[in-house]
Amino acid sequence: MTRLMLAMSLALSAASVPTRAQQPAVQQQFDAASAALEAGSWNDALTRFRALESRLGPLNERSLAIVRVRMALALLELGQIDESQRLIELALPSLSAEDPSLNGDRFEGLLTRARIAEAALDYPSAARDYREAIAVPLPDSDKLIAYRGLIQTQLFDVPEAAIRVADAAIVAVSSAPSRDRELRGQFHTLKGRALLNLRRFREAHQELMTALRLLGNLTLRVDRADLVARGDLALAALLTRREEDARRYLAYTGQGRFTRGYIPIGYLPLPRCGAEVAPDDVAVVEFSILDNGSVGHALPVYASRGSVALPFARFVSIWQFDRAVIQEISPLLRSVARVELRCTNQAQRLPHIEVINLRMRTHPDRIVRLPRLRAELSDAERAADPARLVEALLAIIGHAGVDEAERLSLLRRALEAATSGRLGGRLIAGLALQVALWEEGTLGVEAVEALLETPIIRTSPGAFATVRIVQASMLYAAGRNDHALTVLQATRDLPAVRGEAELDRMAGQLLSLIHAAADRQTASAAAEPGRCGLPPRRVGGIGASSDDFPREAARWGFEGWASIEPSIDASGRVRSLRTIVAYPPFVFGDAAQGVARSARFEASPVAEGVTCAAERIHVRFVMP
Repeated sequence: MTRLMLAMSLALSAASVPTRAQQPAVQQQFDAASAALEAGSWNDALTRFRALESRLGPLNERSLAIVRVRMALALLELGQIDESQRLIELALPSLSAEDPSLNGDRFEGLLTRARIAEAALDYPSAARDYREAIAVPLPDSDKLIAYRGLIQTQLFDVPEAAIRVADAAIVAVSSAPSRDRELRGQFHTLKGRALLNLRRFREAHQELMTALRLLGNLTLRVDRADLVARGDLALAALLTRREEDARRYLAYTGQGRFTRGYIPIGYLPLPRCGAEVAPDDVAVVEFSILDNGSVGHALPVYASRGSVALPFARFVSIWQFDRAVIQEISPLLRSVARVELRCTNQAQRLPHIEVINLRMRTHPDRIVRLPRLRAELSDAERAADPARLVEALLAIIGHAGVDEAERLSLLRRALEAATSGRLGGRLIAGLALQVALWEEGTLGVEAVEALLETPIIRTSPGAFATVRIVQASMLYAAGRNDHALTVLQATRDLPAVRGEAELDRMAGQLLSLIHAAADRQTASAAAEPGRCGLPPRRVGGIGASSDDFPREAARWGFEGWASIEPSIDASGRVRSLRTIVAYPPFVFGDAAQGVARSARFEASPVAEGVTCAAERIHVRFVMP
């Protein structure tokens, strides 16, 4: 049975069967539905339990609660979170702690509610329910999944308590007849993680070495538990400055060593530096990537300060990746991706900035010479594949060695190819906006409104909807909230928005910001684009060669990337650099900063002596 976060091979608690006299057909129906649940046939189980729910009726409160607990579990596994939570809230009050025959059902109800809260990164609520579930009078061996949840949800606010729970779980597993080595290894991993967050790095390293031995040491036969333990061990080695050991452990996690595909970089939302998260704070977050490119779960692993773990994880949970790229990666490796994170000094990125920034739609700056990119363009032209052609054009457009005249020409070609190939409204809109920006040197609301009347935009429902969202976003950024709300409300009803999750997300986030404008202080802070306005664009190259590839990473065959946030002065010169996202953690950040140091940016209208965050520099390191 699949459990969220750390997968543990724990059987579903034995089903408590209603004690009232029932017709045999009802009992048989319950047994069949429970068997489907045990087998992980979630849709089948849900259908059977729903039929049973309607048959029991509202007067059979106790039996109805038992059925609803099982329905909620099936719904949770199917991703129907709201309905799952509704049923759990209905069921739990009827599962009295005074009735021992209901212990198994009450445990499952509390466990399901805790899992919902944990997935939503509401760790205080999840910890409360996990704690209550552990208190249910059942054998400890039946409650190990609750122990796992309580450890994870206490890692950052009370790591000492997490260690005590981990020790209790290790005793419980060791006392069981099976003495399951894998489960013991997973709990030693969690204990090591708690020690990491207490900054007791050497003790953490020892604990994680114990976990590694229990899980079979460094072998090529791996499952998710192996990858998690090795990833934590690599982190502990890095934090104790055992770089050689760290890279050896990382080599056995698969991170940065994909045979096909890669985890793409782009504009990834991050928390703003401020009262909650400071510029020096760093976190490591583990996440999974679903087939559609969205994040399945976000799990904080390490934070330099406990209070910053959840803010970082919440942002990771809304990331979106190019599904065509990530589908090349094995599902196992996609389930345990990890990134190093810091906050951003840029203002919240509104939809109009997100759409205009085309780099999020293609691979980042690579340590690749321009002739190679031109050769890739020639190959794409011969292939007569519009999507490949646009990707090759965008790679050259983003290269610092291309002058403005050629960049505009390439943008027009890309727009023509995207339109004729019907490659998607958002891409067409982004290219059209970029062409307008480079033609006029600026892009205001009036130019966007004029773009809505052009044939390219009007004949593509997706492009039209995207540009309307951009229009509303720019109106909001200019403080014209009423006009922005009018445009956005009309746009959200367009079929192209309702049928495209990414457009619906952008429209929904913007609508939330506009509604928040009722509080003028909040509105002012949210609408303020920052001292630099739009992040100044890079106009000068970044020089790079194979010498910039970290030697240890090259020796172990690692690939990866880092996103660098420069702070620039009024002249556009870089004054400082910060690594704000890096994959794998703590491998390529310093090298990427070395590459980015020579970048030059547009002059910024700020006072002398003032610096501000410029456009991010994405550097990807690729083995030859």
